[in-house]
Formats: sequence, structure tokens, C-alpha cells
Amino acid sequence: MSAEEKPDLPSQPTDSAAGDESAAGMIAKVEARAAAIEAKTAAKQEAPAPEVKLDKSFVLDCLSRNKIGDAALFCALFPGKYIFVQEWEKFLYWTGHYWEVDKRSRRALADAERLCKAYQDAWAEANEEEGSPLYKLLVSRLRSLRGAPGRKELLECVTTIDNPPVISAEQLDQQPYLLATPTGVVDLRTGECNPGRPEQYLSSPCPTPWAGLDAPCPTFQKFLLTCMADDQEMADFLVRLLGYALLGEKHLHIWAIMYGPLSRNGKDTLMNVIKNVLGKRLHVRIPVAMLVEQKFQRDSSQPQADLMALRGTRIAYASEANSRQALDQAKIKDLTGGGYITARGITDKDMTEWKQSALLLLLTNYLPRINSDDDGFNARTICIEWPVKFVPEPVKEYERQIDYNIAQKMESEQSGILALLVRGCMDVIANGLRIPEKVLHYTREQIDSFDDIGKFLRECCDQEDPPTGGREYQTRTAASELLKICNWWCRKTLGNTYPYTPKKFTPALEKKGIPTKKSSTMFYLGVTVRQEIMDEYEQDMAEAEDRGRRRA
Repeated sequence: MSAEEKPDLPSQPTDSAAGDESAAGMIAKVEARAAAIEAKTAAKQEAPAPEVKLDKSFVLDCLSRNKIGDAALFCALFPGKYIFVQEWEKFLYWTGHYWEVDKRSRRALADAERLCKAYQDAWAEANEEEGSPLYKLLVSRLRSLRGAPGRKELLECVTTIDNPPVISAEQLDQQPYLLATPTGVVDLRTGECNPGRPEQYLSSPCPTPWAGLDAPCPTFQKFLLTCMADDQEMADFLVRLLGYALLGEKHLHIWAIMYGPLSRNGKDTLMNVIKNVLGKRLHVRIPVAMLVEQKFQRDSSQPQADLMALRGTRIAYASEANSRQALDQAKIKDLTGGGYITARGITDKDMTEWKQSALLLLLTNYLPRINSDDDGFNARTICIEWPVKFVPEPVKEYERQIDYNIAQKMESEQSGILALLVRGCMDVIANGLRIPEKVLHYTREQIDSFDDIGKFLRECCDQEDPPTGGREYQTRTAASELLKICNWWCRKTLGNTYPYTPKKFTPALEKKGIPTKKSSTMFYLGVTVRQEIMDEYEQDMAEAEDRGRRRA
């Protein structure tokens, strides 16, 4: 299918028998196609790699050059099969469409036996007799290569010879529009699938086979629509958002909070389904501590496994913050700014740097506190409402029938779900994310709910219009007095146990257009506390002072 022939999103499945039969027939055809592709791919992968024919004189020359010669022969026998990542001190091997970590170098160590065979074949061709110097050298080398120390020395030399197969971790996964799968590499701009090439250096594959751009997933689409209370615009937006997540470069600088105060609203089910489709490399769960403020800051020079988990991923989600926590807005901005992340794994000696590739998501039934005056953070935040609750016997308007087997039903649609996400990604590339106005409005509502100072000014204060024509403000309030009254009101009315400090209070008021003036003390201009609030404040202070005297 060409880039111009972008298919529309599959329409919602109908309830008619004809529609069901049509969908079932389409699914059967796609499953058959996927099975054929998988069988063909498996046959290719299981077939032994063709032996590289090497010149006898080259092999014997390698034999005479000791370990350096062994390393040169290894590279000649396995061109493009192994690469060594220097920061990780690990080998990767070529699977046919992408690179995979060779855990404990077991594959490379096993392939040392191929060197033994090459040396034996070259000696046989040379017609040398047993007992000759060449024979003695051969026996010594075979004994070394068939021992654990000798094989390890071989791999060490492979990484240090002239022009070694060594790369930097920064060279991996630098193709943001390509998605590796077991059946090929999908171009997210066109939906076309082609064989992978070693020089693409893709190492974060999706485990779901590619069955074509038109593979259906009617159960999944119906599930999304139900989660969004039958709002097709919102269901389509979720497809675009998750499709955008497939891109290996996050140019929109956004993150999303999936918020539903009702439990059993489908968020976790969605994440589990997407995880099964994208796999553990592209879809990771991170601790919520990464997104909320911590009492003690971590030493950045120490290993950071949670940050390293973001390398090469496309979706990173945390679950269930609580209302007493506050978002670490500086860190979230850093992780969504489209820049580079630097961290070190637990076993790594060197730092690894990579360009941000993960869409951050927070799934929660309770919104953590947000500093509503942080315009940069607010511009990056999308808050998506999950308005329904799945129950056994729906009664209320927001309740929907629960299906305990929904996840299992969607397992057979994984290739179709992947195709739907790729279509969503293509849509975003061509037309933008197109955040619905209702989402922007809901996001603003949730952020404004944490604007304690704005509420205080609206409910407790009178504000003077800014003067014009050279006039000055006619009203003012001492800065220390306004701060005390604001903290008292926020604690009493909003339950805010985090008092404002002068350092935070003054900039927040200035953002709301309230200037300051300093003479012998500092004043906020154009704002006064209403008399009834002052009376209530003074009464509370008097009662608190009286209680203190009685305790004394």
C-alpha cells in the first residue's frame, strides 16, 4: 500500500449477523496471512547461516597471528552478525530484522567452534603431516579455543583489533520512523514492511507479527469506544495518541494523565493489552516515584535503572499516585522536552546518552498536586477523563457491563491492534495530533483545581483595576499579612498542608497581575482582603492564642 492510499480507521463493528460474518471472515484471512508470514520467517531463522568460504592462505595466516589472528578470522566468518556496544560491554547479534543482546555472550562464545572447523579445514587443504610445526600450532590453538579462557580472550580481541565491530550505544535505535517486528521493519510513515538491515541498528523490537495495514481489531475498537462512554471523537483521539507513541522521537513535547476517579474504568486493561502488543522493550511500567516529588534527591552519578528502562521505549507509564503527592514538574518537563537523557545501568561502567523516545503516561484515580502557575508544564500536560465504571450489573448512567474475558478476546487481535496504532501514527504524521477541545477544557479544569492562590483571590479579596493615565493604585496590603491570611485560608478551606513561602507567593501573585512595591516594608498593590474574611481570620487567631494560653 502506498503512502497516498492511507486507509481510514476501521468503522465500528455492527451488531448485525452480516457484519459479524464479514468481520469474522476478514479476521480469518488476516490470521491466515500472518501465520504464513510467521512460518516463512521461522523457516528462514531456523535455517543455518550459509558458511563463509575463506581463502586457505588467509585462514593459515590468522592461525599464525595468535589471538589477533583468531579475532580477524571471527570477524571474517561472521560479517554483520555481531556488534559490540562499548558502554554496555555487551555483544549484540543479528536476528534477521533487528539486533538482540547476546546475554552473557553465549552465542558468540558458542560460535568460537566455527573457528576450530575453519582452521582444521585449512590444515587439511595444506596437506601437512601430523607432527609438523603447523600441526602442533593447530592442536595448541584448538585446545585454547575449546577452553573457556581461550574463548573469552577471543571475544576480548574481537573488540580491540583494527576496525573492530564496535559501536556506541548512541548509534542504536536512531530511526524514529521505523518499527522492527518479527516479520520485518515497518515504516511508520507509509505502513510498508521491508526486511531489516543491520546498518539500521534497531534493537527495540515489537514482538507482534506485522499482518498488513488493514488487519482488523473490532473487539479492541469497541472496547475503546465503551471506555470513552461511546464518544467516537475521544476513541479516535486515543488511537492517535497511542499511535504517536510508536514514533521513536517525541517532537510534540507532551505527556498524558489518564484520570478516572471511578475504579475499574479500563485504563489498566488498555495498558496490559498495549504491553502485549508492543512488548517489554517498547512498553515499560515505571515507578510512580519517578514522576512525583521526593524528599531526598538521588545522586545522578549513581546507577539509575529506572531511567535506563526508558532507553528505546515508546510508552512509559506509572500507575496510581495519591492526592497527597505532588508532581515533580521539573523532572517531567526534562523527560518530555525532546532532548537527551543520560544514565548508567547497574552493571555499566560508562554513561549512556539517548534521545527521548518514550511517551510518559500516568494512570491514576487520584490527581497528585500540580503547581498551576508553571506555564511550561501546563502546556505539556494532557488530562484525559475515563468516565465509566465496569460492573457486573450496570444500573447507573456511568456504569457499563464488565467482560471478565475481554483481555483474552483481544489477544487474537494483536496484529490488528498494531495495524490500528500504525494507522493512528500515520494520521498524526500527516495531520497532527488534533487534541479535542473537550480534552483541552478538561485539562484546564483539572489544573485550575489546584490554583489555590487564584481561589483565594476570587473568594477572599477585592482587586482594583490596573490604573491608567499615570494614576497609582489606591489600595494595598502588606505582603506578610496577605501571605499569612492566604496560608490560613488554604489550610482551613482547601486542606492544603503545604504553606506558601514568600519566595513562591510573590512570583505567583505577579503572574496574576498583582505588582509589588517596597518602602519600609513590601506591599501588594491593588488587592485587599474582604472584611468578613479578616474578621474570621482574626477570630481564628484569637481562639488559637487562647488555646495556647490554656495549654501553657
